[in-house]
Amino acid sequence: MKKLILLILISVSSSIFSQGGWQIMFGGYGDTYTPFYNSVFFPNEMTGYIMGNNFYKKTTDGGISWNRTDSIGSSNYYFLNALTGWVFGNNRLNFTSNGGSSWSIVNSPLNGLSLYFLNTTTGYACGLNGLINKTTNGGLNWVTLNSGVNDKLNSIHFINNNYGICAGDWGTILTTTNSGNNWFKYTDINMGFFTKISFIDQQTGYVCGTGDYVFRTTNAGLNWQPIYTGYNDLVVSFFFTGQNTGYMFGSYGSNFKTTNGGLSWNSISNNNNLGKIYGVSSALGNTFWCAVDTGKVYKSLNEGFNWELVMRQFITYNNLNCVHFINSQTGFIGSNSGLIYKTTNSGISWQSENLNTTYSIKSILFRNSLTGYICGGDGSVHGAIFKTTNGGAVWNTVFQDTASLNSIFFINDNTGWAAGRFSSIVKTTNSGINWIIYKHQIYYTSLQDIWFTDENTGYLAGTSPLFKSTNGGINWFSIPGTVSSFRIQFIYPGTGYFFSSTPNAMVYKTENSGINWVGYLTGSGSGGDMCFANEQTGWIGGTSIRGTTNGGLNWQVQKVLEYSTSVNSIYFLNNDEGWAVGNTGTILKTINGGIGITTISSQIPISYNLFQNYPNPFNPSTKIKFNVPQVGQRHAFDTKLIIYDALGREIAELVNEQLQPGTYEAQWNASGFSSGVYFYSLVTNDFTQTRKMVLIK
Repeated sequence: MKKLILLILISVSSSIFSQGGWQIMFGGYGDTYTPFYNSVFFPNEMTGYIMGNNFYKKTTDGGISWNRTDSIGSSNYYFLNALTGWVFGNNRLNFTSNGGSSWSIVNSPLNGLSLYFLNTTTGYACGLNGLINKTTNGGLNWVTLNSGVNDKLNSIHFINNNYGICAGDWGTILTTTNSGNNWFKYTDINMGFFTKISFIDQQTGYVCGTGDYVFRTTNAGLNWQPIYTGYNDLVVSFFFTGQNTGYMFGSYGSNFKTTNGGLSWNSISNNNNLGKIYGVSSALGNTFWCAVDTGKVYKSLNEGFNWELVMRQFITYNNLNCVHFINSQTGFIGSNSGLIYKTTNSGISWQSENLNTTYSIKSILFRNSLTGYICGGDGSVHGAIFKTTNGGAVWNTVFQDTASLNSIFFINDNTGWAAGRFSSIVKTTNSGINWIIYKHQIYYTSLQDIWFTDENTGYLAGTSPLFKSTNGGINWFSIPGTVSSFRIQFIYPGTGYFFSSTPNAMVYKTENSGINWVGYLTGSGSGGDMCFANEQTGWIGGTSIRGTTNGGLNWQVQKVLEYSTSVNSIYFLNNDEGWAVGNTGTILKTINGGIGITTISSQIPISYNLFQNYPNPFNPSTKIKFNVPQVGQRHAFDTKLIIYDALGREIAELVNEQLQPGTYEAQWNASGFSSGVYFYSLVTNDFTQTRKMVLIK
């Protein structure tokens, strides 16, 4: 018996759940080798930003919900307050005066590593080769100041209009008393590379970076003295909340506090193993926020003594191979690292369940809420089947073989099969207590999927033509005219589908028990998996998710995934509620069959336009059409379509993605909302328009 080690992975949904299309619950981004979030900033208790690679997320309700903006975020930013800020992104400087609802591009060749603004007009930037620039018109124009050094400068800060400080590599510290016109240099190559600056007043300040020391000045930077912190941990965040009270945070969770202006520091022990920290920000009072690895955000209400996980982007960086849900609340996901993940709250949080194996989990099947099976292996000569009879609390190994297993299927509570590498087929007739081993006649065939329509009639998909059995899996014969396949599924005993990527991505359909098959092209980006909810409605995964509502004849793109991210498994409970999982911990969910926006014209419009919804008034569904034009040299635009109630509260997000120029249509199902007046807004970097609609029930 293998007991499970349960690791509770608590999470808060990263945004209001989309009423249209597929919502990324976790993962969804291929780049996991650099910090997903590299800094965090909270100007007040409710409003905060977390920065990533060319994107940021913002909350206005204290971390309960988050909205993402792409192609603008960076670790190089400066906010004067909750509304006014500048961000480097895509080799340009961007400015907002409304908290990121819209951004204007400041055309500048500026290439800085750090920003600081005294007010809405006067700002400074520093960077490579001793670069220090200054603007007096909000970033529109910049002049180069003579720093007197060629070292890389990493951080810049001004106490007032005249006094400023800049720190960088090789122990370089620069100070100015005349608005940057002249700089006084202090350097000591033994002091390390400086990345952080914190000043209490014009005389007293601190710098830190890659060394084991924090340095303090009490004479406006003329001299610096080391303060030993007592640990070997890179300081990633360093700030003062008062004249004497300050905090330091190390990259691996160290937390120190001073109450005497930095003369001495006391360690703060916390109740969490936070992982690697990339940034900490203080809000009002004793509230702190920190961004850590795997895209997690923590909140502390007591100066870092206790931390609450409020949001995470990744459950795991491992690839997810299979997904199965028992009902709307309870589901399971299998990974390539031997871990099973379980949710009991419709995917808001997950528990990791350790099978004490490193096998890749390839297939999950539950017969009821308590009894389930898992199969997997090492991709070659080792495989196993696991069984639970208590809803996944404990899993037992019920079979081991010399071939990795890719698919498991039960026709009833007693009779089931599994198939995998080297043509391996195993069968049980007593609920997995005993297994009979068969070998397919083509020994080197890798079997990918197995499906039975009754106890005798079954089908095999794999790296050879489709095979069929009429005696419960004892013997198999090839089906003429079929090609190598990856997934097979039957809706009725005579009606079924199989998916193939050879020579093109196609779904084949039979209506006579596999005697004849008709193939339908699915389009580029297809692959990975196939799932049908009924004879007409189905989905395929890969680098995109596509859906059909006419039995496979036509396929519509529902979701395009990030580069190097793809869907490996799709599972639908019914026509509307479905899940998809894939590489780098990607988990997606839909509650309306994946139907989000539809491209109704590829002709490029001459201007943005948000049309009046139709019908209006409506009950319970309405359609909203909008135009996205070509603007400048850009070919994709961050586009949001948001629904608000009469009080101005955001209640649904129909669209939040990059769209090519064209005309689109989205559908809103308001069956869960009461009669009344609602508003909908089209929001992009260059355009915002709002219209009114009426729901009458």
